[in-house]
Amino acid sequence: MIDVILTCLAAATSTNTLEQELALIVAGRGGLPSLAQVQEAAVAALALTDAEEVEAWSSRARLRGLAPTVDARFGTTTDLDVRGEVDGEGWTRVGRGLGLDVSTRFNLGDLVFSDQELRASRERLARSAAIRLARERATRIYFQRVANLLEVRARPNAAALLEAARLDGLLQAVTGGRLVGPREKK
Repeated sequence: MIDVILTCLAAATSTNTLEQELALIVAGRGGLPSLAQVQEAAVAALALTDAEEVEAWSSRARLRGLAPTVDARFGTTTDLDVRGEVDGEGWTRVGRGLGLDVSTRFNLGDLVFSDQELRASRERLARSAAIRLARERATRIYFQRVANLLEVRARPNAAALLEAARLDGLLQAVTGGRLVGPREKK
């Protein structure tokens, strides 16, 4: 009975120790950068437009219908057809002079339905999906590296060290080289 209690106590202690070690690694104090740093670097590597500007796209597109389209023309009539009349003495030219034509149009339909607003919405959704996918991929690779780190610490061997180098390379690629974390001591 005492053996069973001691075995359970040892298992509980080792589980507690493993949980604490995992918490330290994920926090960035266990031989790898923190998970948050890896995720932030993966999102930064995407080089996306700032979130504030993306949010402003929809409102600008919605209010576009209130902005008038102004057309203006200025010129002379000399380039136009020469108009004249014939009388008994010859041609008389009529209509030469300067001209200014200004017109404004409002696209009030854009207040109700705007192609630009739909496009901004699609871009916002695509941006959030790209961020989510980048974080998921970085997290998956990160935890593969954490498992590899624990394996290297328990039983260092050439295959585990090679896998560590491969996973480190993948993390560097996912983060665009923005993340240079401490390597496991050999």
